[in-house]
Amino acid sequence: MSPTAALRDDALGVLPYRALLRAESVEDRKRMVMALYESGRADAGAVLRQALQDPDERIRLLAAQALERVSEKFENDTTGYGGSSE
Repeated sequence: MSPTAALRDDALGVLPYRALLRAESVEDRKRMVMALYESGRADAGAVLRQALQDPDERIRLLAAQALERVSEKFENDTTGYGGSSE
């Protein structure tokens, strides 16, 4: 499978999450943010950034916290590849 095909397949995998961003229930949107964060998906950041625009402040805060943790995890994962970061 080509890298672009893999990206397309991966992008299609977040469609249910994107749909839940429009759910009326705050609890559904909250579960979506948590599930996306816990999934460890490479494309989680894009959907979490969309959640920063949620009308509910609690969802925006949860999305911001999830994005911060995803960024920290990515940074920790990438610093291990090049040896010492000093």
